[in-house]
Amino acid sequence: MIGRAKSMDAGLSCGSEASTGPEEDSEKSKAGHSRSTAPSAVPASGLYSKLAALGRPLTQRITIAYRDCAFGSGAFWDHYTIQAVTKRKTVISHNEKVDPRIQGGRPNDKQGFKGQLKTTPATTTDEGKGLLVITGGRYGLDSESPNPRHVPSDGAVPRHRNRVDHELALLRQAQLTGRPVLGICGGSWRVLESHGGTTRQLKNGTHQGPMPFIDRDGKVGGNVAAHDIEIGPGSMLHSISAWQKVPKVRADGTEYLGWEKSEDAQQFRVNTVHWAAAHEDEHGLVRGPAAPREDARETDAKLKTLQVSARETRAHSSYVDDTGAGSGQGNAPIPLSVEAFETRSGAPAIGVQWHPEAYAPVPEGSDGPGPNADESGKPHPGRNLSLDILNYMAKAGDAYEAHRAMTRAFEAQIETRTGGAPSDEIDSRQAAGWLGADKPPKSTSGGNA
Repeated sequence: MIGRAKSMDAGLSCGSEASTGPEEDSEKSKAGHSRSTAPSAVPASGLYSKLAALGRPLTQRITIAYRDCAFGSGAFWDHYTIQAVTKRKTVISHNEKVDPRIQGGRPNDKQGFKGQLKTTPATTTDEGKGLLVITGGRYGLDSESPNPRHVPSDGAVPRHRNRVDHELALLRQAQLTGRPVLGICGGSWRVLESHGGTTRQLKNGTHQGPMPFIDRDGKVGGNVAAHDIEIGPGSMLHSISAWQKVPKVRADGTEYLGWEKSEDAQQFRVNTVHWAAAHEDEHGLVRGPAAPREDARETDAKLKTLQVSARETRAHSSYVDDTGAGSGQGNAPIPLSVEAFETRSGAPAIGVQWHPEAYAPVPEGSDGPGPNADESGKPHPGRNLSLDILNYMAKAGDAYEAHRAMTRAFEAQIETRTGGAPSDEIDSRQAAGWLGADKPPKSTSGGNA
């Protein structure tokens, strides 16, 4: 197992190579503020200077749960493409029973990419930092209906079990701490499962497109825009995708292009490489088996924190019925298949059924249109949406770590004033106003205050 402390000390708090340390960021923020003009009614030492001193949240790395496929090529794809899209370093979070490996292409694949990652990921058996990404793989959920279609066998069984256990632990921690999560393709099923949901199979020939790959030149190939999705208004995904530049007129009559958010549903054509999707019926997302030590009511409550934000746009549902064929049973209509879901409130968690990371930019020095355009050079319709999702969620990870840093600073203040570790018995309402007080609050039941 790779050492945790050593690898995690390699600069997680600094994020990408272009990031600066806290002191440098602070100086840049102050300099930038001095060049701006605040309203004359607000003194320089007031709110504006305090906000400027805070600066922007540091750019964090992105933590990707380790995908163990025995060869390391699946994990290579995850880190290669996400690094390329976000321009950020990444972290491998893995089960302590696993020694992670990562390499481009399989050993006997002469056409595959044999290059290296731009930045070698740090490794940890802990939760890492910043945005948490759960990616897909060869296997579906055990609760997939009508019957699981892709299940591990032989030596893949323990690898898969280790991965599932670690991903569910990471997701549990994320839900308890408010950490942003992005689930991609099969990874979205694990996110769904952690909220109490399950999946249902899709009919053959509907969503099973070619799997994107990294060619020998380092470009993403096989990224086929296969079918349309519709993103509904009122969702986080809609807020990400609905801003458009439209012609506007200034007061003096001159024209310009300005940003405006559309309130209409948004349609995009995306890639598709999956045999199942989030199970939804006429009542909403369908509950899967309750987690251990959790009753059905708890599972229902967790599942209701999710909402469907995108569906396919076909004329008929792609879900199979209990016989494995057809689109529904009786007179009850089955909704169009789920292409994305998200949390209704709180920390952002999004599950998307397509592969946004497949729209990675073309490496420098490569020829051809690459994954951001088709063979004719026309831009892929889902490109901007996909890149925006990844970068939006990465910035949410930055904000999450900024909040954690503030919490740690608050705890340090408490420890300093109490002369020891803060007591769990200190009334939180008292503690909230303590930083500006002359003495610590009284403990509600003795404590060490």
